[in-house]
Amino acid sequence: KYFLLSNLRENVQLWHFLEAMNVTQTLNKENVFPDTDSALEWAEDHLLQNLTCEFKADGEVPLSEVDLLKNLSTEEVETFHRNLVPLDFKKDDNIIAEGDMSRDLYLLKGGSVTVKIHLPEKKRDKRLYTYSPGIVFGEIAFIDGGCRSAGIWADEDSKVLQLPYENFKRIQAEQPAIATKLVSNIALQLSQRMRRISNQMRMLEDQ
Repeated sequence: KYFLLSNLRENVQLWHFLEAMNVTQTLNKENVFPDTDSALEWAEDHLLQNLTCEFKADGEVPLSEVDLLKNLSTEEVETFHRNLVPLDFKKDDNIIAEGDMSRDLYLLKGGSVTVKIHLPEKKRDKRLYTYSPGIVFGEIAFIDGGCRSAGIWADEDSKVLQLPYENFKRIQAEQPAIATKLVSNIALQLSQRMRRISNQMRMLEDQ
């Protein structure tokens, strides 16, 4: 069990009281965080680092098992695959920079990546998600053409398949049925993520 403390030093009166009671001397400084977000992120990192092999996703996911390609025929999957660009990233490489205007779509084939946003008021980054193989990312900018809403970083050596936006436009022009299925599957995944976020917010409010 781990006991994490947050917002403790910011409460000056409480901190001075704990100092007077000699409590601060017994605190493990590594488990004291400036805010709750930081404490939660530490807990998430600890869980990820200590997952047993039984639950940790290793290896690469074949395209046939990727949700993005659901309802595509074998021939359509092959057409999609021909338009992908394989990329290799080392641990801690920045795959997508927050604020970039690229509309390329990415599919994680092997490894793991983390989605982070920058919090300028706290002068740090906050992790939103960690993705395992088979997950599509970069889909929001791909759909709406806006700037990248978050940065993506490789947690370990990772293999990524990139769908350049110009390649998608070519698919859309030459085989619109494939493009329609891809966009439909992306919309379904976004909807599922929004439902999970809504449920998480509801659970937090109920506590």
